[in-house]
This record gives sequence, structure tokens and C-alpha cells, in this order.
Amino acid sequence: MNISKLLGFLGTDKMQHFSLGTVITVLVAAACAASGKFSVRDTFAACFIVALAAGAIKEFIDAKLNRKTAEDGLPPAHSVDPWDVAATTLGGVYVGGLFWLADLMGR
Repeated sequence: MNISKLLGFLGTDKMQHFSLGTVITVLVAAACAASGKFSVRDTFAACFIVALAAGAIKEFIDAKLNRKTAEDGLPPAHSVDPWDVAATTLGGVYVGGLFWLADLMGR
């Protein structure tokens, strides 16, 4: 599956958020699997929560930086868009879903 073609209509910024969500949650899924203490459902939930938090934190930081630049009389340096959070979260759901699917196929 070519995910970049599937999500390419969203634009470069959303693809970057999606990619960040996938990279972060690959690390989360790997850590969960390596520990042996998490079920597949727990790993999926961890991927979702971490990706959602990463997206929200990134947009919070962008908003804060924009307020700072506005105080300095400069234009906003970053866009703040709730769809960026959704794209980052989708990256986590994608990885969590792949992890879950791999577990189902391995049974």
C-alpha cells in the first residue's frame, strides 16, 4: 500500500505530521513489544495516545511561538491547525493497526 499516494491529497504539511506520528509510534510499539508486558490492544492504545499527545503538543508549541512572534510585531511563524493533530494521530493509528494486524496474522 502506498500511503503517500493515499494521503498525498492532504499536502506536504499533513504528510509530515503523519510521518512524525508513524516514526514516534514505531518506537512506542517496539518498546511495548520488547517489554513483553503489553497486550496488542494496549500497544494500539499506546500508539494512539502517544501520537495524539505528540500532535497536540506540537500545535500548542506552534501557538505559543506565534504569540511570541506577534508580540515582537512579526507574522506567525507556524500554522496552527487541528487537522495537523489529526494527521499525527492517524500516523499512530496506522502503526498500531499494522502491529495489531501482524499479531493476528502470526496466530
